[in-house]
Amino acid sequence: MLLRKITMNRWDRGNPLFDKPEDVGLDTIARDLKSTDNMLSFWSFDDGAFEDAVVAFASTMERTDSLHFLLVEEQDLNKREVPWVPSSGETKFHGYKDRHVDVGALNYGNLHGLLEIVVDSVKCGVPAKIRLIDRKALKKLLQQAIAHGKIKIEELHEKMSAELSK
Repeated sequence: MLLRKITMNRWDRGNPLFDKPEDVGLDTIARDLKSTDNMLSFWSFDDGAFEDAVVAFASTMERTDSLHFLLVEEQDLNKREVPWVPSSGETKFHGYKDRHVDVGALNYGNLHGLLEIVVDSVKCGVPAKIRLIDRKALKKLLQQAIAHGKIKIEELHEKMSAELSK
């Protein structure tokens, strides 16, 4: 399973016309699915390890926040011929760097398949394909990761370290 942070309010779940990938506006795609070199960053996790992937992602944030995560099965990408490759990810969770995945190289031909996955997931809502981690829960997850030696508080952003020390 793969996860990626998304901004739910950009996907306009209340719009009855928002039923298929063709309905997604360019602003939503460009602002929420920000790509680098035509790739999107995801974190991989096994059953029962969702929290570790969240810690890997959140460990590079400036401060805690409520986050929505899109959950994607690798076979759904394969079925829609959306390529993905393991890559080294930016995280302070050193034992998790090799669990990063780049989805892409995205282009006109395979972007539709990825948008199908996102639209279907957003329509399912929380928690089937979208999971919400509120600020309090994220803070607790990060504090537990520090306590278990998964991340070091001194390696986190200064604002994040201060917040987690409270």
